[in-house]
Amino acid sequence: MLGLNWQSSWGFNQVNEKPSTAGTEKRVAGWVVGEGTGIGMGIWRVWVKVCGLTRMEEVEAAVRAGADAVGFVFAPSRRQVTPEQVRNLTRAVPDGVDRVGVFVDERVERVQAVAEYCRLNVLQFHGSEPPEYCSSFDGEVIKAIRVLGTESLREMERYRGAVDCYLLDTYVEGQHGGSGKTFEWSWARKAVEAGYPVIVAGGLGPDNVILALREVNPQGVDASSGLETGGKKESEKITTFVQVVRAWEAAQGRRPRVQGGKG
Repeated sequence: MLGLNWQSSWGFNQVNEKPSTAGTEKRVAGWVVGEGTGIGMGIWRVWVKVCGLTRMEEVEAAVRAGADAVGFVFAPSRRQVTPEQVRNLTRAVPDGVDRVGVFVDERVERVQAVAEYCRLNVLQFHGSEPPEYCSSFDGEVIKAIRVLGTESLREMERYRGAVDCYLLDTYVEGQHGGSGKTFEWSWARKAVEAGYPVIVAGGLGPDNVILALREVNPQGVDASSGLETGGKKESEKITTFVQVVRAWEAAQGRRPRVQGGKG
């Protein structure tokens, strides 16, 4: 489970000291991962999600690599999957790995039905769903915010108490996600410093996730297009992506997450 409560679970307002990284430098995929961000380190493990999965071999690769979550897109997209497909794909997902359904402005009843049928335990909303919509679900909820600047931080405040975490993604006109483009990470860092539980998305892959971790120090990272070649996920890219994150968090002394509730 996510366990992304912004106070009790993630340790904000409890620990805000940068742990020593002396002697912890380690190289993964060419990156030195033992370098801190200098902005007040978190204390829990990074939640790693591999999203936009459509094939069994992709799901198995994510699980094998040690991802915390696998994501399935039910909204119109080139990565869109049907409930029937996902019900079959989730058979390869063991307990302890989150099964995330991504929706855009879908009816509550439809979301509930799909979640139950596909055995989803986390819901991710990428549309204009209001706070009262998000808080109507019993399971854990992530609200995606497409980052434009200060107004994005104000948007996050509207959802405090209604969602478990915020996924910050790149704003691209006419797209709800999956752009493959990064955004200005300083805005995500401001959100983290303000106490919001943040998952960084948008153009992340094995070659740049360490930069996002150093810059933002987020609670989670989410990758999709950055793990693909020719529109298909690559097992090697998935594995390297997770390895880079795990090595970085180990160098920072992060610990396994504890369970929480909506923050």
